[in-house]
Amino acid sequence: MKLLEIYTKIFEGLNQGKLAIQVELTDDEKILARDLHLLTMKPFVYAANVNESDLAMDEKTLREKIGVLDTNTPVVLICAKIEMEMMEFGEEDRKAFLADLGLTKNPVDELIKTCFDTLGLQYYFTAGEVEARAWTINK
Repeated sequence: MKLLEIYTKIFEGLNQGKLAIQVELTDDEKILARDLHLLTMKPFVYAANVNESDLAMDEKTLREKIGVLDTNTPVVLICAKIEMEMMEFGEEDRKAFLADLGLTKNPVDELIKTCFDTLGLQYYFTAGEVEARAWTINK
């Protein structure tokens, strides 16, 4: 009966237009709900591809523009056009290009960091005489 109650709670939330991850469940209920394998039960990160002129947009305006008002769901600004232009650049040219746009951080790096944080992942580095490696592990 417990599963039926959980599934009903999720079903009602979905009918209200919520994502499954937004339905209020206890930690135990979330574990039991995994059997449904719902895509909307997985963590979300929204990457908004914007014009160069919109890269300075504040988060509140961005959320309103793309319709993601839930502050627990991360949103990241990115400009694919700029990323394409920077593919040919070296590290110093890339930093200068971003500085000309008024950016202190590379948007793709921010997207990667946000995804890792959302998924609860981190890097673990090992180094030996022959190679250095970055391993992805759970926090």
